[in-house]
Amino acid sequence: MPGMQPTQRFVAAVLFAVLATMPMNPSPASTASGTAVFQHIVLVLEENTNYDSVIGNTSAPYFNSLANTYGLATHYYADTHPSIGNYFWLTTGQDLTDDDGQTPSSFPVSADNIVRHLVGSGVSWKAYAECMPNVGYIGGDTTCPNGDHYYVRHVPLAYMTDVQNNTTQRNNLVPFESPTVGFAHDVANNTLPAYSFVTPDGCHDAHDCNLSVADNWLQKNIGPLINNTTLMQNTLVIIVFDESASDNTNGGGRVYWVAVGPQVNPGYISTTFYQHQSTLRESLEGLGLAFDLGGAATAPSMDEFFTSGVMAPTATLSANPTPIPSGQSSTLTWRSTNASSCTGMNFSTGNAVSGSVTVTPSTTTTYSVSCTGAAGSASASATVTVSNSMPTFAIGARVAATTTVTARSKPNMNAGQALCAEAPGSLGTITGGPKNSQGFIWWYVAYDHGCTGWSLQNSLALQ
Repeated sequence: MPGMQPTQRFVAAVLFAVLATMPMNPSPASTASGTAVFQHIVLVLEENTNYDSVIGNTSAPYFNSLANTYGLATHYYADTHPSIGNYFWLTTGQDLTDDDGQTPSSFPVSADNIVRHLVGSGVSWKAYAECMPNVGYIGGDTTCPNGDHYYVRHVPLAYMTDVQNNTTQRNNLVPFESPTVGFAHDVANNTLPAYSFVTPDGCHDAHDCNLSVADNWLQKNIGPLINNTTLMQNTLVIIVFDESASDNTNGGGRVYWVAVGPQVNPGYISTTFYQHQSTLRESLEGLGLAFDLGGAATAPSMDEFFTSGVMAPTATLSANPTPIPSGQSSTLTWRSTNASSCTGMNFSTGNAVSGSVTVTPSTTTTYSVSCTGAAGSASASATVTVSNSMPTFAIGARVAATTTVTARSKPNMNAGQALCAEAPGSLGTITGGPKNSQGFIWWYVAYDHGCTGWSLQNSLALQ
């Protein structure tokens, strides 16, 4: 490892604070803001190759050059076999399925995911998929004009109902090679989004062809970004293989993972155990967002790659319940990362960096929290609405899931089909009902993430 003392990650945050400060707005009752370390994070996925088949392989000189020059994780393991589960680990923090035959239409994902966090925070994103037939494509596998293959299971963001059911978000699924919205176009015009998920076609990611083909493609297509010193000043590129070819250690086997950028310790070699959920954490944390998404919430931090690991703080504040009738209480809960103290407005935190307090406002009140750390400060706010009367269950009422809700095609536990599942906190609107079946009251709910079906009233809370 070179003897040069690396620059503090804190300095990077200060240098790019003006560009990288992004407001967060995860829900009407909770907002947060922080300073990002990176303006752009580019995740490049490769396929089905053992770690030892890449590192030291003379047929992969570019992969090895990046590993020698930047940051290499020598104990990074995929989570599962086959591919699709690993892609969901990288984007939802959980293994939703291990069936590679699932498509966006057969397996729409309404679970919490990175798109929901990015969009809710006002952060831009794109999925660049080579040989994708057209912008917004959410169909199945296809054959490319050159005979290569487009595998939709390698494009996980196409599965998210947040994308499928929103035209604006769906248009962020783009062909990598598009001359008007593709990757090279956006690099040349300095219009890269904050978060990029890059999927080469089935030959160029080493799934169907030799590693040397993937190596050449990476140098030709990602190399221009890495060599763009102006754009790379505030960009992190992560190159990772989804799974090994013949190793089942820790679920999916040991794979190549390299972080590229001027804020990465040069020639850094890590022996820390990591998996894909740590990459998801870095994808969020590196953009100044909270990393409370599935397994990312408890995954090891990858700060060691970025000098001393001094990160800008983040803060969140939520109120539950809201609205409330006059005279009742709501619980404020605040959390932070990379902070040494937090102070509240209209309530007291006792300088704690996390905690909960009960408030009983007489009128609608907005509360805020400000958290300070070595790399700056972050703030969050939440409003408790006080109403004179509580809403009732009826068509048009807004509801939230209080537990995991399975929406069914019929209002009966033993009839019909389970259509989809909504996580606790998911919001929706009652569009039908009520139905009394098996001693339970059922309502037909259209959830905001695209799931619709009959839901038990005792699993719902009025909003």
